[in-house]
Amino acid sequence: MKRSFLFFFLLLSIPFHTSAISLQEIQNNPQKYQMVAQDSKYALFVDSDSIESLRYSPPYYTLKCTAYLVNYLRGRILSSTKNISYDISYRDFNHRKRKISELGIYISNHYEDIWSLNGNYHLYEPKSDNSDCDINSPVYQVANYLFYKTYNEYYGPQFGNTLY
Repeated sequence: MKRSFLFFFLLLSIPFHTSAISLQEIQNNPQKYQMVAQDSKYALFVDSDSIESLRYSPPYYTLKCTAYLVNYLRGRILSSTKNISYDISYRDFNHRKRKISELGIYISNHYEDIWSLNGNYHLYEPKSDNSDCDINSPVYQVANYLFYKTYNEYYGPQFGNTLY
C-alpha cells in the first residue's frame, strides 16, 4: 500500500506538457495564431487568445502575450511569454531612432518550451531576457501588433508589413 501511494505521488510530480504545439496546429488556426513576421528561415506567430492588458495608465501601457517562433532550419518551435511596456511619450517616430527603446517600447521575454514541428516536446531550460531590438525587428512587429489588437491603433509604423 505504501509503495503504491509513493508510486502514485511520484507519477503526479512528473511535469506533463499538455499544451503541445505543432506547425500544423498553428497553420490550421490562423484566427488564433497570427503571423506577425517572417523571412526565409523563421516565422513568428502571436497567440491572439493569450493577449492581455496588464497596465492601462496613459501614457503607460503593459501588454502580455504568448508568441511562437517557428525555426524552419532547425525544425523547432520555441514558445515565449512576452511582457511589453509602452511609454507613449516617446512614441514620435523619426528616422534617427534605431532601437525600440527609443520609441518607448520595453520587452521582457521568458522562453519556456521547445517542440519539433510535429509537436514532440524537447527538454529545455527556461530563460529570460530583456530585448532592445532594432526598429522593424520581429519583436517590434509583435509589440506593434499587440498594441493594434488591444487599442485598435498601431503604436508605430508597420514598415510595409501587411501580415496583420
